[in-house]
Amino acid sequence: MPKKQKVRFHKGDQRPGGIEGTLSYSKKMKKKKKDIVWQVIEKPTNNVVAEFFFEEDAFNLVKFQNKNKVWQNNGGIPKFLWTRVWTYKYNKQLIYMDDLNKFMEYMREKCLVLKDFLQKIEIHI
Repeated sequence: MPKKQKVRFHKGDQRPGGIEGTLSYSKKMKKKKKDIVWQVIEKPTNNVVAEFFFEEDAFNLVKFQNKNKVWQNNGGIPKFLWTRVWTYKYNKQLIYMDDLNKFMEYMREKCLVLKDFLQKIEIHI
């Protein structure tokens, strides 16, 4: 014997909605200054989720996200998890995050040398 429904539905009632829209990811080649980077774009929001130097890395992320749809329920990857290729410009030379520590050490040394130089000038005056 089937169970009797306890909730009464009224005219115009609707069933709860499911997941609206589906996320998909694609890769796109983009030229930044003199470098070529591969961007992973989230559709339908058109957010650039990640940037890679190698096409393989972008392809692996696109393949994984399209297969598993990990962030489907959240409406996409949150902004704080996006990865980008951050660059800093110093003397018309691009410095990437990997080299940033070396660059910072170099700048610290320059600052220390300048500080020592200023102290020597103060002593001689």
